[in-house]
Amino acid sequence: MNDGFPPLFLSPPDSRPRRKEEGRTAPLPPEVIARRQEIAQVLKVKISELSKNLKSLSEDERRAVFYKLEHEAPINPAATLSGTDLKPIAQPSPEVVYAVPKKDNLSRLTKKVDEFATGPVKNQHLPNDWLAQLKDIREADPRERLDDELRKRYTALIKKKDVICEIEFLSLKQGPRQQKEEIEGWIKDLQAAFANGVHGTYFEHELLPPSCRAVIRCTGAMFKQIVEEPQWIASIRSIESRPRFQTFSEVLEAFRVQELAPIANPAGDAPVVCIVDTGVTTGNPFLEKVVRKNLTKSFLKKQPNNSEDEHGHGSAVASLASYYALNLANGAENRPRLWIASARILDAHNQIEDERLFSKILEEVVEFFSAKGIRIFCLAMGDDRKIWAASSRRVLPRTSWVARRIDQLSRQHDVVFVTCTGNIDLAELSDFVKEGKNYPEYLAEETARLLDPGQAALAVTVGSVAPGTKIVAARDNRAIALRHQPSPFTRSGPGIRRETKPEVVEYGGNLAFDSSMGRVRENRGLQVAAASRQLSPALSFWAGTSFAAPRVAHRLALIDQDLRSLGITASAPLLRAFLVNSATYREENGELAAIRQAFPGEEQRDQVYMLLGHGVPDHDRATGCDDHSVVAFFQGDIQPDHVVFFDVPVPSDLAKSNDQRLLTVTVAHAPEVQRWGLERYFGVDLRWRMFRGDKDRDDIVEAMSEPVDESDEVTLDEMLFDEQEETMLPKELKFRPTFRQRSRGSVQHASFQWGQHKKEYSDGHYTLAVAAYKRWQRKVENVPFAVVVRLEDLGRNVPIYVPVRTRIEVRGRV
Repeated sequence: MNDGFPPLFLSPPDSRPRRKEEGRTAPLPPEVIARRQEIAQVLKVKISELSKNLKSLSEDERRAVFYKLEHEAPINPAATLSGTDLKPIAQPSPEVVYAVPKKDNLSRLTKKVDEFATGPVKNQHLPNDWLAQLKDIREADPRERLDDELRKRYTALIKKKDVICEIEFLSLKQGPRQQKEEIEGWIKDLQAAFANGVHGTYFEHELLPPSCRAVIRCTGAMFKQIVEEPQWIASIRSIESRPRFQTFSEVLEAFRVQELAPIANPAGDAPVVCIVDTGVTTGNPFLEKVVRKNLTKSFLKKQPNNSEDEHGHGSAVASLASYYALNLANGAENRPRLWIASARILDAHNQIEDERLFSKILEEVVEFFSAKGIRIFCLAMGDDRKIWAASSRRVLPRTSWVARRIDQLSRQHDVVFVTCTGNIDLAELSDFVKEGKNYPEYLAEETARLLDPGQAALAVTVGSVAPGTKIVAARDNRAIALRHQPSPFTRSGPGIRRETKPEVVEYGGNLAFDSSMGRVRENRGLQVAAASRQLSPALSFWAGTSFAAPRVAHRLALIDQDLRSLGITASAPLLRAFLVNSATYREENGELAAIRQAFPGEEQRDQVYMLLGHGVPDHDRATGCDDHSVVAFFQGDIQPDHVVFFDVPVPSDLAKSNDQRLLTVTVAHAPEVQRWGLERYFGVDLRWRMFRGDKDRDDIVEAMSEPVDESDEVTLDEMLFDEQEETMLPKELKFRPTFRQRSRGSVQHASFQWGQHKKEYSDGHYTLAVAAYKRWQRKVENVPFAVVVRLEDLGRNVPIYVPVRTRIEVRGRV
């Protein structure tokens, strides 16, 4: 941060409620009615048979029934099944919904089908038009409650002595108290079944009505009962395998740490980052000066008093979070800038304890450390059992359980999680080569998508780029990626709501191709140097997105420090906004141009964003201003279904030069997120647009208050978004990424570059309009949000800092 040019406070915005659209009705054309009656007739036959079977069952038997509805197009189950006899419980994909009957017949669903055949048009939507896409409705197989891995291994698992899994109870009662009571009854029943220890062990659970997550170990025979018997089908709605985290190979470098310059402690008021990992070795020469020993804690039940790192991963991550990079040259100075706190949650094998619930552990970690004032948590790991891709998603409440808990904790405690995309392992990379899939094209494969919890919507997700191409002692090898290109092992988004993930990237290593063996392999020259878990040798070498994430945590903490030096207590959205707004793409000889050329065409237009995010962040640039560059920001709350309007000064003096100008805008928010998956993921969506100073404010208010076209309503897991052609409003600035792309996530970043600036553009302030759209039927809270805007004269000919500051100060006084 430039001390003489601090970032500026944007004046508080004006706020206005959005207008609501009135309904309209119209008769259906005869040909549409005929087609709908044909569909209705087929559906009524199927529903009649299901209803007949339902009536023949006892009450206990009915509780174990659930249906599978398959559609030709995505639907929103919470909205479409409203008013039927069915209650949706899960959505494995946009086209498939699981639902349970509420009573002993399906008469209300039949009535919906009748209305579908002849009902009037309202709001330009056909009544119950989701039924037109309903291909099939049938009773579901109880094994469909299993995740992909357990279903594939089911025949073998029911014969095993031990099966460890996570289960999810789901209560359909009304009200949290009744839900809690029902779930607690189910827990007692399961504990009773395990009472003698013969059938299994019940470990721990996390109760969040209407659902409850638990970890159990049971015999194969008992596992079969849980899957197939009505008692457990009625209460346990999903069953999945335990999280599994990738273990990285460690190659030690023989060097003498004693030949480095002495390492001093960070400054006393330096920020603290909590490393949530395998622990940290406090005696390592790189770490003994940076670890706050009173802020190290083990969350392992078997080793509650051992917070030391027995694996090595956590120590490596901690060193990069504190130093950013290690300099290994003789006499080199390594200056740590952050203090390290450590939460040990993984054992010596880099795994969660079998009897522990990952989401519950994270809650314990955040509650413990946030009470001590820690705001930034680095969780540099990915569960390689769970790929966040359309083809492998089973049920949102399960596959995003950890990611969703991170989002809930982030909002509840106003903290920032920095996580990573996860890695493609070496064996899979070699398989890509054998199949003729080349770098970087294979990075767009479904199997190369994010690992849970990298899709967390309120976390900062980090991908990896290659730091270099140096090969050590391997003549037949070549580096796969060039410097600044995506690392060969990095994974790509989109996230839960198809937003850009990762948001940013950092250097995490590279891989080599062994031409003689025809396979991908590691090479020390391409890896990242970090602290080891030992006193000697003190160094280890790694490659992975796990080692890009702590570098971003480092930059984020320094941004927080800069803001604190100005007396600003930054909210989590403001920290994320400053970080992402500072990001730029790095290339020296067109390295990224080659990546863009690898993904041509409209269909793949987002893939580069999903690999590189918005670029590499820079903490100095985040808050740095000078004569020709100015940053302004705001943090506060926005009401649902309101639009706020910020005045952004853009000086008319810019017309004196024909050099390029650049506006970057980042809006971040922390909405409530769904509790268990049958409502839209965000309770409130934000969208923003920006207009020139010659646009009348009343016209902007009118444009931004228009109701959102309901065609952008998405399914449960937010997989789809409005894919209609971009609509530009008059005198709106054409930012990139486009309005459609950027409006999906909790961090919305875009830039606008232009040449000629006409004086009339600055007749008034430019207007940044941010609209909040309420998505849930129930009440939602105001949403914390933040805005960061940077204006730059790239030719550095026109001083703009003082004019912008003056106009902001005048606006503030007014």
